[in-house]
Amino acid sequence: MLKRLRQSGRTGSVVRVLVWLAVGVLLATPKSRPWPVEVSVQADTDTTVVVTWFSQEEKYGGFCESPPPDPYDSFELFFEPVGESTWTSVGRTRDTFMVHDPQHLTGRYTVRGWRRDEVKWDTWTDVKTVPRHIGPFRLHEVSTGDTSALAFGTLYDPPRVFVIDTFLVWAGQADAYVTDYEAGSAGPMLMASPSLVSGDPGVHVADNAHGRATWFSLPFAEEPRLSPVWEPFSWVQICSLSHVPLIVACRQVEDNYALIKVLSRDSTSIELEAWYQQINGLRLVGH
Repeated sequence: MLKRLRQSGRTGSVVRVLVWLAVGVLLATPKSRPWPVEVSVQADTDTTVVVTWFSQEEKYGGFCESPPPDPYDSFELFFEPVGESTWTSVGRTRDTFMVHDPQHLTGRYTVRGWRRDEVKWDTWTDVKTVPRHIGPFRLHEVSTGDTSALAFGTLYDPPRVFVIDTFLVWAGQADAYVTDYEAGSAGPMLMASPSLVSGDPGVHVADNAHGRATWFSLPFAEEPRLSPVWEPFSWVQICSLSHVPLIVACRQVEDNYALIKVLSRDSTSIELEAWYQQINGLRLVGH
């Protein structure tokens, strides 16, 4: 047949038709649902979260391994509350995200892939809403010249304590420091926002060395699962350390929350630990 086509000069036309038919078959093939390789979580509201999973296709521009071929795959989100060892199903979806109301609980999330009511894969990573535990650390009244400031840290930097009037650069990273707001260290101890450091008589820093603004809640009788709602008139920038143990929430100007627990104190120092919620805007501090 090809010999007759060559003789008739129609070989090129037939080849072009075959090529277009092949392209049409490829375009008509239903596209597989992506399967997750990474899972992330962020605040949906200040008490709820949205969990998102990214596909191989989105990350790499193509599948690194063969995904399930069925176009009707679904995904199932699981939640394990902090302190428990059982995963609970949140629900199933064909989307690559899901909003969850954890009822003020923190914990871990993971995703499972389904095809025709069969489990085909589980993600090999999970994400957490559990606050980062910090300490215990000992902080001294700033006039003593010892470690007096606490930084909650970031996703890539560990929490730390430091001498605020020696390492001036840390004035912009501290989240709280201990002071009596006097030249010596004999006054009643306070926990203060680093934004007040330049006006503190006991701190020797430049007048323009303004630290990060933080605020403290009213004390709690017991550790809460939820930080109070941000209201400028119900939070303070100086907190008394007269009575311990003391439990307060702390809010950064960037809208991250933490729980601070002062465990003990003496005449010039305190011991504390904290739990820092690294998810911006989320008020969940249970641990």
